[in-house]
Amino acid sequence: MSSRSSRARSRVHSPNFRPRYRRHRSGQARVTIDGKDIYLGRFGTAESHEAYDRVLREWLDQGRRPGANLRLVAVEEPGDVEPDGILVAELLAAYWQMLKDDGFVREQDIKKDSHIGNFQQAIKPLKDSFPATPAAKFGPRALRKVRALMIDKGLSSGTINARVNMIRRVFKWGASMELFPVEVYQALATLEPIQAGQFPELDSQPIQPVAAPDVFAILPHLSSQVATMVQLQWITGMRPGEVCAMRWAEIDRNGPKQDGVQLWIYRPTHHKTEHHGRERVIPLGPKCQELLKPFLKVSPGAFVFTPEEAERERRCKQRTQRKTPLWSSHVRAQVEAKAGREARDFTDRYDVHAYRRAIERACKKAGVDVWSPNRLRHSAATRIRHSHGIEAARVLLGHSSPATTEIYAQMDQQHAVRIMATEG
Repeated sequence: MSSRSSRARSRVHSPNFRPRYRRHRSGQARVTIDGKDIYLGRFGTAESHEAYDRVLREWLDQGRRPGANLRLVAVEEPGDVEPDGILVAELLAAYWQMLKDDGFVREQDIKKDSHIGNFQQAIKPLKDSFPATPAAKFGPRALRKVRALMIDKGLSSGTINARVNMIRRVFKWGASMELFPVEVYQALATLEPIQAGQFPELDSQPIQPVAAPDVFAILPHLSSQVATMVQLQWITGMRPGEVCAMRWAEIDRNGPKQDGVQLWIYRPTHHKTEHHGRERVIPLGPKCQELLKPFLKVSPGAFVFTPEEAERERRCKQRTQRKTPLWSSHVRAQVEAKAGREARDFTDRYDVHAYRRAIERACKKAGVDVWSPNRLRHSAATRIRHSHGIEAARVLLGHSSPATTEIYAQMDQQHAVRIMATEG
């Protein structure tokens, strides 16, 4: 531990230490506690000083404990807040804290989960444009301005409507916590979504399946890890996030037998429809098993595909393809570079963004049109629908409405097993 961090920690535990009231560049007052900024309202106002006093008092009451669960409105009960007391920035911070406290957001997944990223992008124009606006005074006209910022960025109408709904969800939660009158949320609900054709330039085209030649053309330009991920998606139609997050602990290698074929069953711990109470079951047939066996690991909790292994593979390939002898200066440079790589922190698995970027680079090297991993899912759906029917495609890809989950859960799994016994 550095001497600077030691001194900082000793200051925090000093009986005379008080986090300072400071001005943020947005014009808001803030106080930093346990490395997190808490916004207090417009800098210099009496209200912001009162908020500072309340937050500080609550922090002291909790014994200066690191990670203290501070209520950003600094009250014991939400009902104690004045109807227009909480600001938009405070509401957003309180909602984010609720997501973490209730387990909807985990620290290790913040940079990997696409849903978390979508939420952060959705609230960014709101946080940037109306941070010091009382939440009770944020109405449909203000929400329309936030939506206009999204339109100016050229987002598709579907994406804009989804992000506006995310913002409404924050205000719905705030109303349920009695942070402001429920009429605030009801007013925001009156803003109609963008209709198809209202802004033709924003209408997104349906995602098309990617052609088989374009898929197999890029495989030589990918690491064995990413190439295997692509092929698994092509065969099973699993989502990009599901193939990135595969762990050996989630793969049952003693699955059911179908027509004499021993299947593996992949059950992702976290998936898109888990909040509906639906189990995601992905059967893996002989083809998938042969693809996965080279990546078998001793630790059952390990991820199947890791960037660190891909980097080692790339370096090894570079050495074997070298045609000129190494000079002594090259050897020294390699030793220094190796030390730097060993000190480098690799993520424990691929995230969907890194996976997509690897595919985009390979497409450019192969000279084919750039495609995204989501299109592999559509390719699998199209192929399975053609050979087994639309119901088979729905079952294998895990598509279902919540109302039919209980009725079709067992039948879906058996149907998917039969398909993968011949396809996978």
